[in-house]
Amino acid sequence: MKKTYIFLLIALLAATSCRNEFDSVFDKTPAEREAESIKKWKDALISSPDGWLVHYYPNPEILGGFSFIMKFNDKGEVTMTWSVRDETKTSLYSVKVMEKPMLIFDTYTLLSKMTDPEMGNPGQGFGGENEFAFLSMSANGDTIYMQERQKADPFVLVKATAGDWENIKEYAGMEKILQRVGDDVVPYFYNLKVEGWGTTGVTMSYYEDMQRANLMYKANGKDTLIVMGVNMIHNGFQFRKPLTVNGVSVRTFIYDPATKTHKAVEAKGGFNYETKFMAEIKGMWSTFFAPGKFGGYSTYLSPAARLLFDVIPGNPASFIKVDPFSTSDSHIAIIFENWSGLRLFCTFDKKTESETRIVFKDYDTSSWADYPYDEAKAIMESPKGQKAKDVLFSAKGWSIVPVYLAEYGSMYVFVSNEDPTVYVYF
Repeated sequence: MKKTYIFLLIALLAATSCRNEFDSVFDKTPAEREAESIKKWKDALISSPDGWLVHYYPNPEILGGFSFIMKFNDKGEVTMTWSVRDETKTSLYSVKVMEKPMLIFDTYTLLSKMTDPEMGNPGQGFGGENEFAFLSMSANGDTIYMQERQKADPFVLVKATAGDWENIKEYAGMEKILQRVGDDVVPYFYNLKVEGWGTTGVTMSYYEDMQRANLMYKANGKDTLIVMGVNMIHNGFQFRKPLTVNGVSVRTFIYDPATKTHKAVEAKGGFNYETKFMAEIKGMWSTFFAPGKFGGYSTYLSPAARLLFDVIPGNPASFIKVDPFSTSDSHIAIIFENWSGLRLFCTFDKKTESETRIVFKDYDTSSWADYPYDEAKAIMESPKGQKAKDVLFSAKGWSIVPVYLAEYGSMYVFVSNEDPTVYVYF
């Protein structure tokens, strides 16, 4: 019996000790702790007088980044602008505690476009989110580290300045430079070379619909294609993560208006317009120009290409059509402003994995041709027409540069190796 009392006494003392320890750790009720957490993070959000700048990658394996500036107030309102175009919208937000303290954008705002099913991939949008978990804050309070609630991808807020609200208006202009929008007659190949990379150069093609780049290069005898998300800044652009070759990394590039090229920040070097494709991407010819492929219509002619294909005075060239489907009637056609077309029958012979040579066969002999045989021949054997033929059917061929590769809806650039200022988007 005495032993029983001793055991009961020990158990009572242990329970009392645990309860005291519990009380000392949780000296506030769950509701009080929740309210304290909400206040902490809401105070942090409204502490920046000019708001917060965030470079958001809503689907980092597929898309590039979008930049936003967000200014929060104590009434639960957030005023936001973004990098796509000059617009500002005010909506509602809240801070709540779920499994973690969360920032929730309660009503439709510019950030909601990252989840809008009518944008990006049909029915899916860009794959972004509207709820973000608070993780930590930098010691000086200038950075709030967060992550998406579902996918846990980063969402990092950095204190903005008054100048950032003006600078973000420049982002769209920086993207137009990568889109090659303009009248400059320069070679298509925009090649990156960096001190320490040796002979390795990287050709970049940019796909604006997804704000991402193809980075193509040859290293140690191996051709490589990296799909890299891109985010604009007010004076250039950044890769989502560093590109490393031979142990030397670069990520940020500043635009130089004097040379109309981009210089690297992290190392000596940068992009320049050159006449050489720095890689040979396997499967390009078989994907786009092998017999049985349907070809397609161009979406853009470079200034030099438009000038080259203006072979009929007063009837400018509008676009180009390629049709390699059947070896018996494969052709390339110049479509003019009045919607007439001049077909040139040819073959698309494989030169390399990423090059084709177009071999001229004859002019259109069909009775329904917009330009009968003799007229087509006269046009294409005039001085302007012959120049176009010399480039089209050059033995040097054409490079096929991927822009976006998918099962359906792929895009590429067709670049003349005879004159690389002549290029056509398909």
